[in-house]
Amino acid sequence: MAPPKSIVFTDEWLEDGKRLHHSAEDKVRRPLQVQSAVSTIASGLLLLGCWAGAAWADAPAVCEPDANVSRWAEGKIAYRVKSTGHVNGFERWRLDVHPDGTKTVVASVHYSPRPVLRHVVHRVDAAGRPLDTFMAYWIDGAWRGNAWFVMEGDTWRGQILGPDGTFTHAVKPTGPFTMVPHVLAVDSWRARLVDKAQGGPQAVLAYNVDATALAGTSVMGKLMDYNLQYIGAQRITVPAGEFDTEHYRIENAVDLYLFGPDSLVAKFVYAEIDREHLLIDYRAWGYAPARP
Repeated sequence: MAPPKSIVFTDEWLEDGKRLHHSAEDKVRRPLQVQSAVSTIASGLLLLGCWAGAAWADAPAVCEPDANVSRWAEGKIAYRVKSTGHVNGFERWRLDVHPDGTKTVVASVHYSPRPVLRHVVHRVDAAGRPLDTFMAYWIDGAWRGNAWFVMEGDTWRGQILGPDGTFTHAVKPTGPFTMVPHVLAVDSWRARLVDKAQGGPQAVLAYNVDATALAGTSVMGKLMDYNLQYIGAQRITVPAGEFDTEHYRIENAVDLYLFGPDSLVAKFVYAEIDREHLLIDYRAWGYAPARP
């Protein structure tokens, strides 16, 4: 059997160019030959599931969830300078929701103002509590570490491999908590711990990874509280389309707009540092149709 051809996908739909949001149907993209092995490697981490199937088949095909996946979504977020619209980075992500209610996110961030590359695979239980997280960090052109964290009973335990050696870290969160590995697809799930009925600012517990991984302990993090507040429902338009979102505010500085039952990021605004990150590409399978 000949090896499969390396492919990437255009941002156009194969048929009429319409994008799907929370739809029970899906259209596929047109494959293009990749000439660069570097592009193949960079894309490979995230071109999973449906995309990988298309590669092996060497032809577009409708991809529906199998016995392992009840619904899925995938997208691309542009990291932008708010005042100018200049794009200085991207995040690609994919979410799989499994039949037992657990969820797996695969995300990759490329950020240029300070050269940053992060790969994250994160899994949570049906209630959103972290089960395990894998991370690989490159900063300023150098590898800064890999780590794997896993929930063992009531202990969140990590094994960290960095340029200065191997480390372990164990913490015991009291009550609900989440993970902040510095990809928006996962960081945004802090909002899922907010009690909207209670209202007002609320403390949300998270394990925050060292974003630069420049300390001797690489990507080792710490438990800390974040201040979040639910602002209200808001329908917004971003390059990927129009979404009914829930608007949250983090530390009275960051505005976060999430949509759908899985709290996906449509928009992230940090006005103080002139940043605005927008969902520019999105598709999904297994979700209820969007409101017209």
